[in-house]
Amino acid sequence: MSNTTQHPSQTQTLQPDYVDGLTSSIAPLPETDGVEPQIDIELAADSPSPVCKEHRDVSSPTDSGFELKSPGHDVLPYTTIGEQTIDTKMESLSAIDSTNLITALSKKFSDQSIIDETAATSAESPNSQVEKVGGESQDIDNSTRSTISSDHNSNGEALQSTPGPEDRSNDCEKITHHSTEVSIDTSPVDGLSTAQDQVKSEMDENYKLGVSYYYGKGVAQDYSKAIEYFLKAVKQGHRDSHHKAAYMYDHGYGVEMDHSKAPEWYQVLADQGYTKSQYNLGLLYEDGRGITRDYVKAAEWFEMAAKKGYSKAQNSLGGLYRCGHGVTKDYSKAVELYEQAAIQGLPSAQYNLGTMYLYGNGTTQDFVKALHWLEKAADQEESKAVFKLGTMYQNGYGVTQNHSKAAELYRKAADLGQPIALSNLGSMYQKGDGVAKDHVKALELYEMAASQGNAKACYKLGHMYQSGHGVTQDYAKALEWYLNGANLGDSRAQCSLGDMYEFGHGVDKDYSTAMEWYQEATGQGDCRAQFSLGIIYENGRGVTRDYSKAREWYLKSASQGYTKAQHSLGYMYHYGRGVSRNYTKAAEWYQDAASQGHAKSQFSLGKMYEIGCGVTIDYEKAAKLYEDASSQGYVRAQYSLGLLYQNGNGKIKDCVKAEEWYLKAANGGDARAQYILGLMYQDGNGVSQDYSKAVVYYEMAGDQKHSRALCNLGIMYENGCGVTQDYVKAAEWYQKAARQGNDIAQCNLAFMYRNGNGVSQNYSKAVEWYKKAARQGYTKARHELGILYHNGEGVPKDIEKAMDWWETASAGRPLGMNIIVDNLSLTNWF
Repeated sequence: MSNTTQHPSQTQTLQPDYVDGLTSSIAPLPETDGVEPQIDIELAADSPSPVCKEHRDVSSPTDSGFELKSPGHDVLPYTTIGEQTIDTKMESLSAIDSTNLITALSKKFSDQSIIDETAATSAESPNSQVEKVGGESQDIDNSTRSTISSDHNSNGEALQSTPGPEDRSNDCEKITHHSTEVSIDTSPVDGLSTAQDQVKSEMDENYKLGVSYYYGKGVAQDYSKAIEYFLKAVKQGHRDSHHKAAYMYDHGYGVEMDHSKAPEWYQVLADQGYTKSQYNLGLLYEDGRGITRDYVKAAEWFEMAAKKGYSKAQNSLGGLYRCGHGVTKDYSKAVELYEQAAIQGLPSAQYNLGTMYLYGNGTTQDFVKALHWLEKAADQEESKAVFKLGTMYQNGYGVTQNHSKAAELYRKAADLGQPIALSNLGSMYQKGDGVAKDHVKALELYEMAASQGNAKACYKLGHMYQSGHGVTQDYAKALEWYLNGANLGDSRAQCSLGDMYEFGHGVDKDYSTAMEWYQEATGQGDCRAQFSLGIIYENGRGVTRDYSKAREWYLKSASQGYTKAQHSLGYMYHYGRGVSRNYTKAAEWYQDAASQGHAKSQFSLGKMYEIGCGVTIDYEKAAKLYEDASSQGYVRAQYSLGLLYQNGNGKIKDCVKAEEWYLKAANGGDARAQYILGLMYQDGNGVSQDYSKAVVYYEMAGDQKHSRALCNLGIMYENGCGVTQDYVKAAEWYQKAARQGNDIAQCNLAFMYRNGNGVSQNYSKAVEWYKKAARQGYTKARHELGILYHNGEGVPKDIEKAMDWWETASAGRPLGMNIIVDNLSLTNWF
């Protein structure tokens, strides 16, 4: 594969395989039968740190240890495990009465097994290009190939796949032997040479018939007949048939599935040193299938097989070291074992080794080597490797970012059976990355992935239906898909279900159920769910308000870098919610979130720098933070930035830039910015005076019930500025503002009632509105009330009360006595 790589010495922090706004992580693949443990690296939601996740190879059942033998292969008898362990079908078979013969042969062939095993082990090196004999041929890999091939990889593993559980190629068509074969000593044993030859011939024939029925070679495929012939050969002492019978019981091919029999059958061969049975027994211990899970024993059996150079065992043992299962976690040891298997051409090991280099686990991060091994595995159609290459091209990890190339690789991985690739490809169609945006196609791909059990796709479908992106909003369908994803273990789907119940989207609002789903997601460390629980406790939704618990959940979420939780902690310290007020800590938490681009925290921290709260006043830093938040469309920051430019704080006073930022904030719906723009255009402050524009922005702010804007609209209509003079409309605007408590509007409305402008003259209402404004300390209203009491308009004439109101109007004013003197002159007191 052609590519452009970064220098291997460069390091790069890797993000989730697909970043789609809601941090995505790779969902685990469904387990399949007859495969070896495989380790994948998955990034937890909103976390850059890789975590260990165990996957199962999607490969043919031959990977569990089945092998095909050529005619005349060596037969290694063993001590039988008892007639009772052989299927009852054997009761109807005409078994050869050769107990003494089998006993006599057992010792001889058991000795021979040691010779064969030793020879096979010494002959098989990491670079071996041939397959060993004596019952130890390599397994067949790459079940995803569409045609049967006799080609072998460097480990002697056939590269093919079939619709059945194993390679259908005939034994004799695919086995390559060492140049020096280990032959069975056919010298007579106590005069039994002829009988031995007869038994061996029958064993071979039964085994060949079993293989024929197993793969459908020359006959109709029939697992029942296959197991029948394998069991005949087992009774005659045929080791490979024993191994195959164990596999068929384990997976229910031709017989009722019985996991409990497989360990017993594998154990017999494993104890005799049969490599593949040692490996398969290790798998059973690792999975806990038919036996109590025991990682320590799994590691022991894998190691026995790995020491003989068995690539699959090396790979599986590497997985245990990678996760620390049964052994001390050791990434370096995992890399060593993966490399041993990868050199032999095992694609799953090549994939694992590639991911270790990709993430720098157990080795120096090296994108060149990562790309090399992943491409090696991908060339053998290892689906996970193809998918991983797609993520590298999509995110630009070690290669030039190329969305089109990523989409191509995702398609190939999907064709090879990777549901997660369908999901990622769906995301690309949804966003239009590397492909034409197509919501219908995205929906189709998500549904295909979801039908294959991909939890991420279920979550994405739920999100589409909840938000109405590309589909008609449908909370019922969103709930259905979220539930599917949640039951498959996707923490984001679980958290989203919690959201649906918390806010009553598609279901009755139910805080208790919401908490249950949030807690389910927090069990997987989901930081958004942790944050949501914090919100629940802080606001007392369905629970007793508990700031301490809220802080506890916020802290868990914030420690994972979740910006909303970091901001909430900053807010709690800023305003002393559940903690002692601490502006310094508030600024620290705001800083953590702001450094990750959280606009609200950037604004809050900017405000602290502007006023010197918890930090030293720094207008330049405030302006920079406001600009960062403003660039994300945060209108409060845009408004504050406009104020900085208008007032000249930390910047050269620039009314043009002030107008620019006010306009952005105003268009974003900020009522304060709309009001100030109205003032600027009304007064011609830094802009050309324009009453018409002033009216437009006052109306925008007025629609949001901004009382000052409503009052100023009344003034504009009363005086005919930018509009046709209209006392009726003026009175209407004044009344709207007055009802919100605006003292100027209350005074102006009183004036309208006193003079009958736009309303019927009504002195009583005039007195009522003047008093409302006067009680708020509005001097002019107090002055006018004094006149009304002096004249007896709307109230009984009362000179003393008039004097009282005039005194309050003059209080605290240097020229206040002039008000009294001017008004007293009206009474002829002088």
